[in-house]
Amino acid sequence: MYHYRCALTGKTESLVCHHLNSWNTYPEQRFEISNGVLLARSVHADFHITYKFGNNIEKQFEDFCRSNYKIDWLRLKKNTLKNFMKKTQYGNHQPTSSKSFYCGEKVQRLGDEKLNQ
Repeated sequence: MYHYRCALTGKTESLVCHHLNSWNTYPEQRFEISNGVLLARSVHADFHITYKFGNNIEKQFEDFCRSNYKIDWLRLKKNTLKNFMKKTQYGNHQPTSSKSFYCGEKVQRLGDEKLNQ
């Protein structure tokens, strides 16, 4: 989805997945692709230096992007998800009413309404 690049810097080395809504507080979102973003390890560290670990929320990441990178996170996320879904919606299968894809150990479904918010 991020083409093996940091979503904020474009770096291709030392990448980690950041949970927008924290792993410990939102266990139901742990494997949702829309709750993750690929970051350079240094960017991830900077975020957690500012906001600490645990109990993080996407709003913090939105503020971090705006303050440190002049990036509108919600717009970037919406466009990234929309492009990802266009490329993967059919694959080897017929279209369905919801879009399915594999993320980690769990299949997630995103209805069109989530992408249009």
